[in-house]
Amino acid sequence: MRSAIAVAVALALAFCGVADAQSRATQPDPFVLSENDLGRGPLIPPRDTSGLTLDTQTVNTGVQNCILITVGQSNIARTAPTPFTTVNPNSLSMLNIYDGALYKAKDPVIGTGDAVTANGAHVGLRVADTLVTNGKCSRVILVPIAIISTSSSDWASGGIYWDRIGVAVRRVKARGINCGTTNISCVIIWGQGETDCAFGFSQALSTANLNSIFANAAAAGFVGRWLINTETWTNTVFCPSTTGAAQAAVVNNTTIFAGANADAVFGSICGAGANLACRQADLAHFTDAGNFTLAAAMVTALHNSGLPY
Repeated sequence: MRSAIAVAVALALAFCGVADAQSRATQPDPFVLSENDLGRGPLIPPRDTSGLTLDTQTVNTGVQNCILITVGQSNIARTAPTPFTTVNPNSLSMLNIYDGALYKAKDPVIGTGDAVTANGAHVGLRVADTLVTNGKCSRVILVPIAIISTSSSDWASGGIYWDRIGVAVRRVKARGINCGTTNISCVIIWGQGETDCAFGFSQALSTANLNSIFANAAAAGFVGRWLINTETWTNTVFCPSTTGAAQAAVVNNTTIFAGANADAVFGSICGAGANLACRQADLAHFTDAGNFTLAAAMVTALHNSGLPY
């Protein structure tokens, strides 16, 4: 009798083990991006990490850590012409959305841009370096995930990149970085709008898309603040009454704050001493001087959003 009971228990445990393994096998991988199988070609950023150095530092919660997730299209990707050399290289890391690893942060950053042209400077790297120089953050971890030429619809529910922010949020969490806890401040910087303007999106559509994006990030576990750039300018055309109005409308000054006014960065007003062109020949993307000016405006916007910035 005891033998029969033992056999029954063993079979039950074995069955549970198989069932559990099958359950795990059928659960979706929280780090698989829906864009992987869609053949988007050069719009998918490079994943080659051969020129990067792993960052083995642990997160020291005894000092201020700042996590900057940069989202949007090309002007918050890495399209400024010249790679930027940081002043604080030992305090800057970047998280690769594709493998979840931390690397020493440097231009061209991993996880954003495109495989053909965007091998220059990422405005977020300038922002991160300035935050350390200004004593606001002891360490900054960049999570660059912008994709060139995208609209807000691409990032909202049903869009091709709808889950990209969620995967980034889960990657951060998987590193043991718990946003909203002591000395861990997380910000998503939204730098998008040129495509919405070019496509003639209404204010209502862009606002609805942004609200969908916020909701999806929260559902993925994001705890922190958003910084929404005023960003609509493309080839001398801009949309303050539609795309710009949508960006302004979502600001609540509690969790969602106004970011930099990227539309104001044009003409020959850029650089440390000004009198330099802000935009490249295409009149859409930023020069090095424009990138400098935009980064400074983003740092100011972060400061205006409150501590620790």
